[in-house]
Amino acid sequence: MLYTKDFVFLAFPKTGSSFMRRQVKNRGEALRIRHIFLPSLFWPRDFFFEQQVRRISPVGIEQHGNRRQISEIATFNSVHKSFIVAARLTFFKLTGKRRIVSIYRDPIDRLLSSYRFQWYSTWDGNLRKEAEMMYPGFPDWSLTDMYNYHTVIVSRKLKSLFSKFEESDLKIGTESWRFILFFMSRNLLRSWKRSWPGSEEDLLEMFLIDTKDIHFLTQERLTEELNVLLEVAAFGEDKKSPDSELKVNVTRQHHRFKSSHDVTKEEIEKIREKESFLYAYAERRGLK
Repeated sequence: MLYTKDFVFLAFPKTGSSFMRRQVKNRGEALRIRHIFLPSLFWPRDFFFEQQVRRISPVGIEQHGNRRQISEIATFNSVHKSFIVAARLTFFKLTGKRRIVSIYRDPIDRLLSSYRFQWYSTWDGNLRKEAEMMYPGFPDWSLTDMYNYHTVIVSRKLKSLFSKFEESDLKIGTESWRFILFFMSRNLLRSWKRSWPGSEEDLLEMFLIDTKDIHFLTQERLTEELNVLLEVAAFGEDKKSPDSELKVNVTRQHHRFKSSHDVTKEEIEKIREKESFLYAYAERRGLK
């Protein structure tokens, strides 16, 4: 997660978030200890600091924190090797008001990028054992295999969060649920724990209201939209590569091994049909 004076950036995986983070760091000024002990009014206008978040499996820390982790207490492990600095930044986080920014990408493109990036081939421990039990050929699985695996994991997560959730109640696709779980607020989470939505349309309306203030850049127009965002936030030009053309690094090839499975149009269309919720959300938000 990246924090600036104007916005906090939520890095939703495989949307161009690494490009976004790199541009913020290249064009802004990293917050230093000398700034921390001044009133935040005197901090650089284009400052940024990065807070890593806990990852459950595999255990560790990473930058892909969800919306509900924005206000978590900063620790010396996640922001700086100093309790004083961490406490000062926590105070800034809890008292400052800034908009939430993230990136929207077509769910099929995002899924394909994740499949080709093959992060799953690095899984270890119980995470890998479970995947191998479900798919003996893992990590050499098809796109449909990967999608179905995530369906099982996401359904398990939903059942643990919402006692009234039943898989047959709402026909919402796995990528849509992953999007919802990443961006939903604590208030909406508590609301659904008390009273589960009666229909997909009810859930969509509630989620639209809950996320109406999140500013989504679009992956297809990320370079242009990011330039506007950073100019408004008083970030300068790219200090490291000012003459280079800005490009989003899109995963197109297999990274770690050559899969024996070809992605077919039929399986893409089947998955696309299941993700009608997220396409409806994108249309209502003007992201398509």
